[in-house]
Amino acid sequence: MIAHLYNASIQRHAGRLEAVYNYKNIGSGEYIEGAGVLDVERGGLQHISPLPWQTDTSIGDWYYSDDYRYKTADQVIHMLADIVSKNGNLLLNVVQYADGSLPPESQDFLEAMGRWMPVNGEAIYGTRPWTVFGEGPTRVKAGNFKEDFPFTAKDIRFTTKNGDLYAITLGIPTEPVTIQALSADSPLVSGQPTRVTLLGHAGKLEWTRTAEGLAVRLPPQLPSQHSLGFKISGLKTVSEVAPAVLADWNDRLTG
Repeated sequence: MIAHLYNASIQRHAGRLEAVYNYKNIGSGEYIEGAGVLDVERGGLQHISPLPWQTDTSIGDWYYSDDYRYKTADQVIHMLADIVSKNGNLLLNVVQYADGSLPPESQDFLEAMGRWMPVNGEAIYGTRPWTVFGEGPTRVKAGNFKEDFPFTAKDIRFTTKNGDLYAITLGIPTEPVTIQALSADSPLVSGQPTRVTLLGHAGKLEWTRTAEGLAVRLPPQLPSQHSLGFKISGLKTVSEVAPAVLADWNDRLTG
């Protein structure tokens, strides 16, 4: 069936494969690496996957249910940043009533996402994973039906685009943000930052770079709730980091 899907797509699109098959690896024997895209239901991965993958989840039940607990915008935005930083895609179900209208929880969620995404979407759309997915104290467990981790503002996720590095906080910091992966002695980058900006904020930021990390002072007024996105320009990513060194820094950043 999958071969037919792919072959038919190739025939219809002048030799180009335009079809994607997403499927789960939950012990059923269905999953074959390379035959399709891994789908992790209501869960995620611990590290960057070399192959694209997907999380499918819902802000509540898969359909409207009485007295069901809904995810907050904080939870979904933090999940989104974590998933994208690991080469994943988030497929999100928004709960509706039977007539297609929205429960108050879904309406509130969409309004919150509608405020956050125009400000911070630059750090999400069209990006690729960086050398490491992130840093911070919260450990994510891999697998299906493992989500809603208690992320903090000290948890940071990285993405890249057009030579720039994005750092997304999984919460709203109340003190200067220190990015350890960009410390003066980091083997992950070379050179010096030429510009550090906060997405949605037009003014300049005060920042310093030491052996502790790249420390960024926050402006008095923050441009968004739930999570902040920083854009760092000028640093060059080291393309080849020794595996032992990379493993050591991964442990240091997420231990």
